[in-house]
Amino acid sequence: MLERFIWFFLSLRGRISRQEYWLGYVGVIVLYIVLVKLLQPVFVEWQRPYRSWWYRDELDAALALPKLWLAAAFMWPMATLYVKRLHDLNLSGWWLFAMPFLSWAASTLNAGSLQFAMWACIAGLGILSGTRGDNRFGSDPLPARA
Repeated sequence: MLERFIWFFLSLRGRISRQEYWLGYVGVIVLYIVLVKLLQPVFVEWQRPYRSWWYRDELDAALALPKLWLAAAFMWPMATLYVKRLHDLNLSGWWLFAMPFLSWAASTLNAGSLQFAMWACIAGLGILSGTRGDNRFGSDPLPARA
């Protein structure tokens, strides 16, 4: 069980089905939200100023720190989910680098349509059916289909 969990969230090898992708994706997002809610009071207390009031930027920093740390920690598990879905579509994991490029281009050009394209890519990984049978990245994650 632990081996499967480690492979699922830490390894870039292999393929996963659409169902596994969505369960892993939602699971990581829910865990992120729960941990942010648990850690924000800890960080606020940890960074409490000596005086009796907060400056707005101090409070904003105390609230943002757990989000930034957890986002950095969850970046790798999310990347493994994306790469394994790309593998299921018989695409190289290097295509993952196209998503940040789309986001950067959207922010540079102030083009909401490009940001939409990035989110469409993420959703598309969970919507498109994978390659039937074995491919160069491994065996079919689904049982034999008729």
